[in-house]
Amino acid sequence: MLGVGSLAQYPLGAEALATTQSAVAAVSAAVSVAGVQSAILSGYVGSASSVMPKRVRLILRTLGGQPAANLAGLSVAFFDQPEVILLQAPSVVVTGVATDAGGMLDIDVGASTLSPGEIGYLVEGNASGDPSQDHSGWHGPVTVEAA
Repeated sequence: MLGVGSLAQYPLGAEALATTQSAVAAVSAAVSVAGVQSAILSGYVGSASSVMPKRVRLILRTLGGQPAANLAGLSVAFFDQPEVILLQAPSVVVTGVATDAGGMLDIDVGASTLSPGEIGYLVEGNASGDPSQDHSGWHGPVTVEAA
């Protein structure tokens, strides 16, 4: 096996090594750029294992129209399809969710294939499913936002 220093003794070997290193650098740069572009287009940023932070938000209201403040124990399913007749398996399912003091429900949908600005479908309900509660659920189309 030749050491790197010994290739200098062989002009064609050194030239071949330089050409190979140059080609490897060019291919690596092209793959890196393509990989980053692909990652951005597919909803990922950085490495393929990191998910772009995305969310959907809405203010839940009581039956009387007031913000449903500090609701706890909510369950949510988010779908990548925008209409109820198109729904497939949910891309995000979360339990134990709560609204804030203003009734805002903020759900992390980073696992969704949708990009910010695209529309998905959210189904939300209370954990017990008790329809006698002042707020018993919500469903409808929502816009994905960058978090």
